[in-house]
Amino acid sequence: QLLLTTKAKSKELNQLIASFEEKLNLKVDKIEELREVVDAIEEIRANEGTIESKIKPFVLLYTLVKQHLKDSDFERYNFPTKEDYDVKWKQILVKAGDIRDQLQKDQLLYKKKLYEDAANLREQVKQLKADYDADGPTKASKVEVAYDKLESFRRKVQNLNKIWKNIQSGEKIFNVSENNYPELKAMEEE
Repeated sequence: QLLLTTKAKSKELNQLIASFEEKLNLKVDKIEELREVVDAIEEIRANEGTIESKIKPFVLLYTLVKQHLKDSDFERYNFPTKEDYDVKWKQILVKAGDIRDQLQKDQLLYKKKLYEDAANLREQVKQLKADYDADGPTKASKVEVAYDKLESFRRKVQNLNKIWKNIQSGEKIFNVSENNYPELKAMEEE
């Protein structure tokens, strides 16, 4: 029973550490990826004590199992050592700190991209609004054509809303004033 409990704790720690490694290895090219990495770093920092408190019981269970099993049993069960978790967790903490420092250095590049994305969205919304006013569903002479146009504009508005959500996420990361797109909201409501 002790062996099963220790293996279960080991598996839980492996999954936790692997999920953090995966999040920290994410290549940041877009604002939404930046948000995921920043969230992962915040999660690691917020849960650092909790995770370390999960490692300590494993170490205690490991020590008990070690007293009752032979070294060959550890190899046969492919049992990780307690040092594996200490080393892996310290590597995660160091990597999170390094990524945070690098993101702070690259902050201006990300802000510039955010401003470019916001300006691009502003132009796309303006163009869509002009298209909607000039040739929207209300301008169609047939119901079928009006429905097709309505669906087309609805999809375009949804895509622009996704872009807007990403921009809002970036604005929160960098604590900059939020851009509003009332024309986009108006088209969505129509």
